[in-house]
Amino acid sequence: MKIRCFYLAQSQMGKTCIISKIFSRFRQIINGYFAENLLTYTRSKIFSSFQNLCKLNLTSINLCSNPNLDLDSLRGLVNLTSINLCSNEIQNVDFLRGLVNLKSINLWNNRIQNVEPLKELVNLKELDLSWNRIKDFSPIKNHPNFKKYYIGDQK
Repeated sequence: MKIRCFYLAQSQMGKTCIISKIFSRFRQIINGYFAENLLTYTRSKIFSSFQNLCKLNLTSINLCSNPNLDLDSLRGLVNLTSINLCSNEIQNVDFLRGLVNLKSINLWNNRIQNVEPLKELVNLKELDLSWNRIKDFSPIKNHPNFKKYYIGDQK
């Protein structure tokens, strides 16, 4: 069976080992939606299962409103072109370094102060940094490919 999109929202993910089994069976998933799950078992359960996610060749993932994520686990998702990490209390975006295929990033409503790591993402076309704590946008000010760029309402 081919499944191209996996949607799991507002589940509170009590038994996350089931996710790992799903990913190991359906390798054609390219879009993952995991918003508002309050994922807290990140290292030991589901997002050590990012190992399984990496095998899926995900191109799009939505992890909005999951403030306890192990963001370093995302580094292996090198095929991502779109990522939504809004409302996750993120302070540091170093974990995005190396995800050079990203074209769209939503980091709205976090606690980000430094955007320096984003300058390396040369394919980036859309970026939402609204509602963060950024004072200096100069590292990405002259980014060559931006089509949509949201920076309003810094806290």
